[in-house]
Amino acid sequence: MPNQSKNMFPKQVVKLGILFGVILAVLNLLNIVFNLIPILGILLSLMFGVVAFLISIAAGYVTVNALNIKKENLSDAIMKTLSVGLIIGIISGIAAGIAGIVSSLILYSQYNFFTSPTIVTYVFSFVGAVIASVILSVLWSILGGVLGTYYPSTNLPAGVKMWVDRAVKKANEA
Repeated sequence: MPNQSKNMFPKQVVKLGILFGVILAVLNLLNIVFNLIPILGILLSLMFGVVAFLISIAAGYVTVNALNIKKENLSDAIMKTLSVGLIIGIISGIAAGIAGIVSSLILYSQYNFFTSPTIVTYVFSFVGAVIASVILSVLWSILGGVLGTYYPSTNLPAGVKMWVDRAVKKANEA
């Protein structure tokens, strides 16, 4: 079993998962501030959702490039990007759960509703945020990994290729 987990979570996969997970966690925590702005906050939250989608796809794409996986090894690409998506989803899901709890506490302190939430409400919202984050991160990073196997970084525009190469170099550092 230890050999199998080392195969599924190589050092590059863990590094990239933590890197992209922290980026998404910061975006989720910034969302607390934007939820305080009535209308603009909703639009900014939607924009952050799109950015999170793109970051998850980029994570899968960079993982495939960092591990130099070709389209002949598509199952390996799917396994590695699934691992990256799990790491990203857990890290960003915890931040999303915390952001949701803090935002709802702020909301309930500002407005008088008929009922106030219980601790169970907050636990379920935290768990729901983690589960949703893991599922979506896994799906989008797998999509990015599949795109990475069929569309290599040599075909990308120069600015994007430079960013991908920088992330690949960071993942392959000792």
